[in-house]
Amino acid sequence: MKTVENKKLTISGNIEKYSDLILACLKNPPQGGYDVTEMRKRIKAMDIIEKGGETLEFEDADFDCIKRCVNSMRWGSIHREIIEFVDYISGLQSES
Repeated sequence: MKTVENKKLTISGNIEKYSDLILACLKNPPQGGYDVTEMRKRIKAMDIIEKGGETLEFEDADFDCIKRCVNSMRWGSIHREIIEFVDYISGLQSES
């Protein structure tokens, strides 16, 4: 299991917490689009996020999916908190 802090952000718009950034990454289509297996992985992680909370608990496979999506995301704006978020997620290790 991996615990992710759902930190509050100051980014303008509908981005209020780390969970919003994670959802944006999960909803960002991979090159070539989604296959059903990838949809299932992402929806499972999205279901956990939608439950909300100050911390988010993910199984290792769900966290690995999130980490992959975060690392492949291309951002439409520049913001220091996005860099901090990516560094935070990239620095977390799955516990095997």
